[in-house]
Amino acid sequence: MKSKTLRWLGALLALAAVATVAVIATLFWVWLAQYDRAPVPLTNGLKGDWAVMSKAFDDRVRITFPIGTSEQRLTRVLKAQGFHQVDWGGQTGAEHEAVRREDGVACNIGARIYWRSDQSGRLREIRGHYGEEGCL
Repeated sequence: MKSKTLRWLGALLALAAVATVAVIATLFWVWLAQYDRAPVPLTNGLKGDWAVMSKAFDDRVRITFPIGTSEQRLTRVLKAQGFHQVDWGGQTGAEHEAVRREDGVACNIGARIYWRSDQSGRLREIRGHYGEEGCL
């Protein structure tokens, strides 16, 4: 009876050790990943509270992609800066969205761009939002 209990205890300790190493390795990888992400023009240097940063981001988006910009140019620039389009395809006139994750260890941060284009593939509306999307 005692040896069976010791075997179970040993197995549980081994499992706990593996789980601990996995959690530590994951946290270390996430911590390192934040330093591997090079700043991009649309999000670089945003400072202040979330409302200020989001407004500055929205201004950058509207200046970089003024109404009338081709949707092809928009998507090319966004891909080059690490944005991923959320809705591939969709009908003309529908609102599209692209997101760039800038998550840290403790917080999820998203840079989101929303736009609509006309029949000729030119922007008719665009806006940006930068902000915290949940923290530990």
